[in-house]
Amino acid sequence: MTETGSGIVYNGAPLPGVEVAAMDGELLVRTPTLFRSYRDAPRPAALGPDGRDDWFPTGDAGSVKNGRVSVRGRLGSVINSGGEKLWPEDLEAALATVAGVRDVAVTGIADPEWGEGVVALIVSNGEHLDEALRDAAAEAIGPWAKPKEIRYVTAIPRTGNGKIRRGDLANLR
Repeated sequence: MTETGSGIVYNGAPLPGVEVAAMDGELLVRTPTLFRSYRDAPRPAALGPDGRDDWFPTGDAGSVKNGRVSVRGRLGSVINSGGEKLWPEDLEAALATVAGVRDVAVTGIADPEWGEGVVALIVSNGEHLDEALRDAAAEAIGPWAKPKEIRYVTAIPRTGNGKIRRGDLANLR
């Protein structure tokens, strides 16, 4: 994280002087390398397991067990459809197994009935694979993971290091 000045956890182990905790499923950190503030805003703070409010909320879901840190993903990426929580990465992995899928990304869009609807963005070999994709989602995760909408696109927007640019997905057609 930029806010920590560098990497602070390697192979699941915090570096010396780094504290990591999980509260309500979110990872919190406290480290001497933590930034002081944003340019025009103070550094966010959270109440940690020790009752002090000097922990930094990372925005990442994860856990700390026996001193080992496990990161689940960005809390802001979770899709809440009808009360069911869906991690995009889980659905992407399931949809990527469908023959003919060359690349895939998943996002949520506002839905008046369900809160969010699941949208799958698919780069295919030219085939429309709607039924196979919905079957793969239901089998791997559950019926709530079936995409409400499937959009066939020419490319998934990615960063230079290959991460999906999730903020660019909702309007991609």
